[in-house]
Amino acid sequence: MTNIRGYYETSANGAPCILKSPGTYKVVATKYGCSFTPDIKTVTFTEDDSCEDGYYARVDFTSNCSPQETGRIVGYVFGSNANPGTTITILDNNGVEVWKGTTINSGYYETSMSGSPCILKSPGIYKVIPSKTGCSFTNPSETVEFLFGNSCEEGEYKRVDFRSNCYDAKTGRIFGYVSGSGSNPNTTITITDEAGIQVWKGQTTSTGYYETSSLGTSCILKCPGTYKVVPSKTGCTFTSNSETVSLTDTDCCEDGGGKRVDFSSNCSPANKGRISGYVYGSGVNSGVLITITDNMGKQVWSGLTNSSGYYETSAIWDDCILECPGVYKVTPTKSGCSYTNPYETVRFVEGNCCEDGHYLRVNFNSNCSPEQTARIAGYVFGAGGSIVTITVYDINGTQVWSGQTNSNGFYQTSPQNAGILPCPGTYKIVPSKSNCTFSNSYEMVTFYDGAYKW
Repeated sequence: MTNIRGYYETSANGAPCILKSPGTYKVVATKYGCSFTPDIKTVTFTEDDSCEDGYYARVDFTSNCSPQETGRIVGYVFGSNANPGTTITILDNNGVEVWKGTTINSGYYETSMSGSPCILKSPGIYKVIPSKTGCSFTNPSETVEFLFGNSCEEGEYKRVDFRSNCYDAKTGRIFGYVSGSGSNPNTTITITDEAGIQVWKGQTTSTGYYETSSLGTSCILKCPGTYKVVPSKTGCTFTSNSETVSLTDTDCCEDGGGKRVDFSSNCSPANKGRISGYVYGSGVNSGVLITITDNMGKQVWSGLTNSSGYYETSAIWDDCILECPGVYKVTPTKSGCSYTNPYETVRFVEGNCCEDGHYLRVNFNSNCSPEQTARIAGYVFGAGGSIVTITVYDINGTQVWSGQTNSNGFYQTSPQNAGILPCPGTYKIVPSKSNCTFSNSYEMVTFYDGAYKW
């Protein structure tokens, strides 16, 4: 790898002259989120080009890297009045310490440096370790992974809580229902402490019920303590915008207590919208990734154009899936292509909804250079015939393919001799299945020629 100045040199056991001469070598530069000019260079050593002749080959690259996204980890140490001063150590995937800090009086900690809590690289895998003299922990460490969309730039963070066995402090819980007109499932409930710090956030179930929870227990709040409970949902108003509740000594879980906080909602009927369109122009317009984000920048849909360059929002046989009214940003992306408009912003107003018999059409014109294509195939072993989802991302973190293994554990991005992935290119392959872990949580592959990777 290059050093902090971008310099690299072949070496092994302290010696830089490790390549055979004469010989021809291919030098490839790769880094997540970066493209290089050129991305590959070939060098040839002749009989007169050896280290013994005082010769070496210098191979430079110029990079263009997208801004590094950042991550943030927060949490509490519960279960003891000895939680202030608990040391939290965070290691990266190579075991290198990237942050160390201590919990405050409430047991709360948050990654921070120079006034910013967003100091971790995202995507990335981290190990969080609590420690304090005289204390042990039910989970001595937790491993968390930031995926695409988990970054501070997306308004997200990771919460990692621990429970200590040196406790005499008590814990509390808050629960309740959201009742009333409209759709009460998926109403967001946010709870903050007296300092205004968010201590829990979740959503109501299909019955409108919610309950604080973390690590399999609903008793996660400090008790005694005072908390503010806030409901929110697009298209809904509430009889009370927030409720402040106090957990006293007799309200703690250890005494069989808890606080119930209910809300009544008035929700307007949820209309839906639909966006469809074509990608026109030169080159291959099938396989263009269309991404739609809402007014808060949250992705609400993504999909690929078909062989005609056509796309439309859809989910479970219903193409009317967007909230209406609403404002959306539509963005096309495909390697090797540029667009006359890199994105379009559209607005659904009353009267444009599916219920009114309307939809919005958003077209793009592309200019694509001729491209080679590639495919990825492989097996997932040890799943016992269960279906495993395989997701493929490009070097910018954009999803370019998703599919499932068959009964033999086999998957492929496309049939043989029918590649769909731009080549050359670097891709991240991620397996996922509920209640399953994998020996390697993801794999990186790089195509240099039109081929397939196994």
